[in-house]
Amino acid sequence: SDRVLASIDLVSNSGGRDVYGHGTHIAGTITTIAPNSLLLNVKVANDRGFCDSRHVAEAIRLAASRGAAVINLSLQVEQSPELEAAVKYAWENGAVLVAAAGMPIPTSSTIQGWIGAPGAADGPSRPSMSPPVYPASYGRVIAVTGTNTDGDLAPVSNRAVWVDVAAPGHRTYSDMPEGERGYLTGTSAATAHVSGLAALLYGMAEDKNGNGRVNDEVR
Repeated sequence: SDRVLASIDLVSNSGGRDVYGHGTHIAGTITTIAPNSLLLNVKVANDRGFCDSRHVAEAIRLAASRGAAVINLSLQVEQSPELEAAVKYAWENGAVLVAAAGMPIPTSSTIQGWIGAPGAADGPSRPSMSPPVYPASYGRVIAVTGTNTDGDLAPVSNRAVWVDVAAPGHRTYSDMPEGERGYLTGTSAATAHVSGLAALLYGMAEDKNGNGRVNDEVR
C-alpha cells in the first residue's frame, strides 16, 4: 500500500478496494521484482470481476497521460477500435504495455493435455494454437503466457504465434488483501513478472535510436 500513488475506480462500485485479491497479488509480484517501483491503481473490473474494452481503453489512456512507464494488463477483453487506439496512444507516449495471453477455451482434448495424459508419441498432448486475445495480440503489446515449475507451458495458458514471451504462471506466491499472502495461477501472474522486469529495465535503458523514448529498447 505504501507504493500506491493514487487509486482510481473507473467502474464506480467499491472504489479502489480489491474485492478478489487479483490486483493486489499482481501488484505484489511487480513490486517484489522492481522494489523501487511506484503504482497507479486504476480499477477496471466491477464487483463481479468483469471488465470491458471501454473501461480498459480509458484506463490505458489515463495511465499513459500520467506518465506511466509500464502498464500491466492482467486481463482480456473484446477488441475494439477504441482499445487499439488507446494502446497506440500509450506506446507513442513512451509506455511499455504488458498483457496476459489468456487461457484456452477448454475442450476434452485440451483438458487431457493439461492434466498430462498421454497424447502423441512425442509426449503429452498440447492445447491447439489459440486465437488472438486482446489487448495482448496488438503489435505494440508484450503478450505473456505462463510456465509451470518445470518451465513448460502452464495448464491454463495460451500458446500461439502472437505470444511474445513466457514467465512463471503456476502457483505464484504474492500479497493478498488485508495483509494475507496466497497463490495465483494463470497468465495474469506471468504478466506481472514481465511487468516487474520491464520496470527494472525502464530505469536502465538508453534511447539508442534517438526517438525520445525508451519503451522500444525495453521491449
